[in-house]
Amino acid sequence: NINHWDGSSWSNVPAPAFPAANLNSVYCVASDDCWAVGDRVFFWASIRHWDGSSWSNVAAPAVPARNLNSIHCTASDDCWAVGDRNGNAENLNHWNGSGWTNITAPGVLHRDLTAVHCVASDDCRAVGDAAGGENINRWDGSNWNRSGPYGGVPNNDLHDVHMVSAAEAYAVGAGGTIAAWNGSSWTSQSSPVNSQLNAIHVVGGPGGGGVRLVRWTEVIL
Repeated sequence: NINHWDGSSWSNVPAPAFPAANLNSVYCVASDDCWAVGDRVFFWASIRHWDGSSWSNVAAPAVPARNLNSIHCTASDDCWAVGDRNGNAENLNHWNGSGWTNITAPGVLHRDLTAVHCVASDDCRAVGDAAGGENINRWDGSNWNRSGPYGGVPNNDLHDVHMVSAAEAYAVGAGGTIAAWNGSSWTSQSSPVNSQLNAIHVVGGPGGGGVRLVRWTEVIL
């Protein structure tokens, strides 16, 4: 189910070439360059591309056959997609303009990764499920490693991250967790709720933007 906003209305875009699978994330570099990722289909990862006229399924044999949860690009030849762990390995994948590769990152917790966001080709953050510590990781242009110090950030699962600049980023997750990056460390921020936070987006420029949160609310009848 792919839908497009043309400036005045939403319409559904047919994608007959797609295997049936949930799509979890989409990112556009330009009007003719979009990527979408989602749940695996049998023995393949779900990666699709929009070229301005149609969506196509992209073969990526190097990417593990696991669910992909998030994708973000800084350019047409620089995209990251993250997803559920592959056995005892993290699931980090990179597009270089010609193909997708799986990136080994021993410094990253071997847990599910839920979100990725970049401000430059050498500055990205990926977050995910906790395991003996906060699962916040940084790409420095050469390697992925855990990104600390954490300054009291709760050891909870994280579901989304948004970078404003190299010196400002936010991550949200379970238990109303809100973590803020100030350029040197992550600190915990007061949350208006103690339920699950699934998404975050920051509007405006560095240091002066507003933070928008999306909260998951459970209703028991």
